[in-house]
Amino acid sequence: MTGRTRYNGTAMRQAVFLLIPIVLALAPARIVAGPVRTAEINDIREYILREQFSSLGNAKKKENRPVWFFVEFGRGQDPDDAFLRRFSDLRHKIAPYSAARIDRIPGRFAYRTVVHRRTREKGMILSIREIRFLQPNDARVSAAFFRGGRDAGSATYEVSRRDGKWRLRSLRWSDGT
Repeated sequence: MTGRTRYNGTAMRQAVFLLIPIVLALAPARIVAGPVRTAEINDIREYILREQFSSLGNAKKKENRPVWFFVEFGRGQDPDDAFLRRFSDLRHKIAPYSAARIDRIPGRFAYRTVVHRRTREKGMILSIREIRFLQPNDARVSAAFFRGGRDAGSATYEVSRRDGKWRLRSLRWSDGT
């Protein structure tokens, strides 16, 4: 066996035994960090949705105001009931995305509108597509709305946490056309 080095099993075992305590010490931190990040994400979602309710739900003409807001996370994911209860102080009717239905308006070619699946009242889908943390206290949020036809749009919000509350830093809208 010339030119070959022999495998030294003792050195490998020592390295593994040194790494095990380090891995075990870090594992609980990851478990604790999960719910904290989820709480932050839900706080950001709530802040962005409240911004959308105030800007999109207060149309000057009553006939342009949606009766229902349907909340969606990602694409087609409903929020849980506990999250929706965060908005019980608002006058708007709020439901999960699954309560919405997109109907074709008779007499108008290829025009669709959002309605409540049960009551058939007009509505609007508000979607929080993605939240990306730029820093521990800064995030970029991709959001969208759809009411029907060409009444749709998306926005990129940049938010910062100051004094424990999320605040808007910048907003860029793009319409759905």
